[in-house]
Amino acid sequence: ALLNMGCGPHPETGRCDCDLQSAKYTIDILEILQEKTRGNLSGEEERILDRILTELRLMWVQKSRQAKENPQ
Repeated sequence: ALLNMGCGPHPETGRCDCDLQSAKYTIDILEILQEKTRGNLSGEEERILDRILTELRLMWVQKSRQAKENPQ
C-alpha cells in the first residue's frame, strides 16, 4: 500500500508512482484479513495490525486530497 501511494521506489521500476486505487485495494485486503483473524491473534498482533491499518487509511486520505488539489 505504501509503495502504491508513492512512499518509496517500486522494486521493479525504481519509480515512485502514486496509484491510489491499488493502495485502497491493498488496504481493503488488510481489513478483510483483520476481520477474518479477529480472536485468533495475540493482543500485540491485533494492536499492530490495527495501528498499521489506521496509519494507512490516514495516509490514503492525505494522498487523495493532494491528488485532488494537484491533478497531474
